[in-house]
Amino acid sequence: MVDWKKFIHIRNDGSISLNPLLSCDGGTENKEKFHVVSHAHTDHFKANKVVETYNKDGLVLMTELTRRLLQYSPITLGENYLGLKTINPGEPEKLNDLTVKFLDNNHILGSVQVEVKDYLNNISTGYSGDFNSDIIEFIDVDYLVVDATYNGEIANNRTWTPEEAENLLIERVSEDLSLGPVNLIADSGLLQLLVHKLNIKDKHENIIAKKEVAHFSKIYNDIGYEQPLGVDKSSSEAKQLFKKGKYLWIGNSLADWPFDIPRGKTYVVKNFSPSNDYAITQKSSSEDMFKVSLTCHASQREIYEYIQGVNPKAVITDSSRNQSGSITLAKNIRNKLKIPAYASSVL
Repeated sequence: MVDWKKFIHIRNDGSISLNPLLSCDGGTENKEKFHVVSHAHTDHFKANKVVETYNKDGLVLMTELTRRLLQYSPITLGENYLGLKTINPGEPEKLNDLTVKFLDNNHILGSVQVEVKDYLNNISTGYSGDFNSDIIEFIDVDYLVVDATYNGEIANNRTWTPEEAENLLIERVSEDLSLGPVNLIADSGLLQLLVHKLNIKDKHENIIAKKEVAHFSKIYNDIGYEQPLGVDKSSSEAKQLFKKGKYLWIGNSLADWPFDIPRGKTYVVKNFSPSNDYAITQKSSSEDMFKVSLTCHASQREIYEYIQGVNPKAVITDSSRNQSGSITLAKNIRNKLKIPAYASSVL
């Protein structure tokens, strides 16, 4: 019987090593030649680690959409660069003794599950990546590393759905934007989807955003998720918007604000919790700032549905990004699904 613990290693820098030849979302070490970037969020894409892989004549693997989203980066991510290979989801790629396949995971544009078949050693390993609900296709692996952003606890007090929370947010932002400035904070991907659903491109030619966020918005718009053009806060277009007094500023964190104290209404879409009583709550420190309970990560029953869809022999939860949550999630998987599960921090 194959000892999977000799193949799967999760390092403190966020690297998910699925095979002695392949690692995801951190860097490569030892004999690892293949470096997978599962998606374009900065906690999974490390530019310096990609350069290290280039310098050791390794090969960086990602989807074409991920490559396009990351083109704001100062490092080389050209279509024809020898150290970079794009893989289409659903199309297996033979790399030395490994067969690698990506499948969509509904987190953001270009994000994928990663399947690695090592026929020489008779083992299949995989990584969920950061994933969302409603996944249609599942990787086929015996040993699965799963994202542990949320620990799978079930809320008993929730009376609203994510769809209702999103609809309420869109309604409130639309109303507030007709009266004055609005600041919208969320992770890129979810942020661009929300702007698209606001359907404001006809009335607002520009929105204010820093370079990286504006680039994401451009790619989403190019793909078909229509939204206004993002302009930098110091641009002439932004200064005109500030004078006009009715504008949408978008960002990933409070640190991105164009002013020390934000003007107008501010919605922080980063307060998802299974125990939240309401979809949108006012922050105690400000009557114009609100926390919104939405996420682009799978939560609650969706985590278990995903694992059941993959149907692995064992699950390893990623402790590098959420140590306590990974331990709780592993315990919940064992109890609810009766599948062997281990937090990577205790292996």
